[in-house]
Amino acid sequence: MGIGSVCKRLRLRHQVVVLNRRYLSAAIIIGCCLSASAGFARDGANQAGLTAYPDFAQACLAFTTGYGLAAGDNTPRPPTLGRQRGQCGSQHKPLVFSVTHENSANNHKDSANYDQKIRSYMADYDYDADMGRWVSADLVGNPNAPTLVLALDTVNFRKQNVTGWPLQYGHLFAGINDPSVSAPLAQPITVEFDLRISADVKPRLYKGYSGQRILLGVLADWAEAPPRSNRAHFIEFDFSQAAGYSQSYGDPVRPLCQDIAYDRCFYDVDGKYAEGRELSFAAQPYATRLKKRGWTHIRIPLSQAIQALHWVSPPKTWDEAALKGLYLAIESEGATRTKLEIKGYRVYGGGL
Repeated sequence: MGIGSVCKRLRLRHQVVVLNRRYLSAAIIIGCCLSASAGFARDGANQAGLTAYPDFAQACLAFTTGYGLAAGDNTPRPPTLGRQRGQCGSQHKPLVFSVTHENSANNHKDSANYDQKIRSYMADYDYDADMGRWVSADLVGNPNAPTLVLALDTVNFRKQNVTGWPLQYGHLFAGINDPSVSAPLAQPITVEFDLRISADVKPRLYKGYSGQRILLGVLADWAEAPPRSNRAHFIEFDFSQAAGYSQSYGDPVRPLCQDIAYDRCFYDVDGKYAEGRELSFAAQPYATRLKKRGWTHIRIPLSQAIQALHWVSPPKTWDEAALKGLYLAIESEGATRTKLEIKGYRVYGGGL
């Protein structure tokens, strides 16, 4: 039995050519599924847990499998959640899996599944035909402390996707969203987990560029100064990124992206659409060196990291801003094979 439609509280517009639809997808999944829990446990004397699923304990994993009907002529078709795995009887909203497959211009123009009513493509795969093959997501092991496993393989699988494009073409994004994470950014917010990565690139198998990145991202919400209307601000931490991946986007040099060295940075000059900043995790002062084999412990002070960046239009005070969700993902171009494993997942506020 499906768990129903993805709710539609968050309304964000998008720019078809310049900005990635997957950022809109993440915002919709995160924004519409808040209020996931009436309250969270405390991780320590001064640390309030901010995720409904610490250690992924008793977590439910739901999968986007299609789109609902539009409510009216000028309303979009919402993504729907049709399958689920794990412990799905709890009162909490689930972790949400989605796939977005964009062309080289970061949109769905000329795709086989293009629909002007779909503003966020989050089901760019066939669950029955594809899950457990070229893409997979699962919670494995002890249900009280399982390991989250996410994998993407365009080396051994080269089929034509539901988009009508080969898997190796364009930008292929598979992610897990935790929409239960929500807290004011004025307080310290920290995420911790153990991470293990297996990443392989086979450039000879694709005539264009091949590479991938493995990341953690968060959505920060605040009102920009008028006349700007954007509220969506993304920050992503790249744990692993293939050489040349950032350059493969062909982004222009943006003058308000020069405060530090970004893996990627974009914003809308008019302030109508989302702003995003991608950082190399290894370059951060709180980084730990990733082990080539075995597990690496990750700890990121999210509030501190967000407040340190030079946003185009930051809030007057950080009391006016909030963290609105968190996601873990793999993004691929060309021929790549990637596996991401996460355990010991915690998000907490208060004492550091």
